[in-house]
Amino acid sequence: MLTTRHSSDPVTITASSSSEVTVVTATGELDGAITDRLRDHLAEVVADTPPALIIDFGSVSFCSAAVLGVLVEITAAADTADVPWAVVSDQRAVRRPTTLSGLDPVLLPMTSVPEACASLRTLISA
Repeated sequence: MLTTRHSSDPVTITASSSSEVTVVTATGELDGAITDRLRDHLAEVVADTPPALIIDFGSVSFCSAAVLGVLVEITAAADTADVPWAVVSDQRAVRRPTTLSGLDPVLLPMTSVPEACASLRTLISA
């Protein structure tokens, strides 16, 4: 039997900025169809070279391997641009594929935006 997953969670990608950090928040089911939109949005933020970047996947209900590839690509671009970054998610839908794919040591996911802010403040002040 073949089943098709239909998204019941609309995808949103928003950004908010302060003098210290830009937080890009994605919500919903992040599948292969969203990768270009997500990549473009995150690349634009990195190109603006914010003081720091937090990618918040705390309300993501599904995360495809293609989206994990976008995270690896964007965090590498942030490193090249000298933009400190953090990825946030305590959702099993993100943590499990990140762990199983061996990307935990690369993405270093944190459990909350406040934790990420504190970690980035430490990096920036060092």
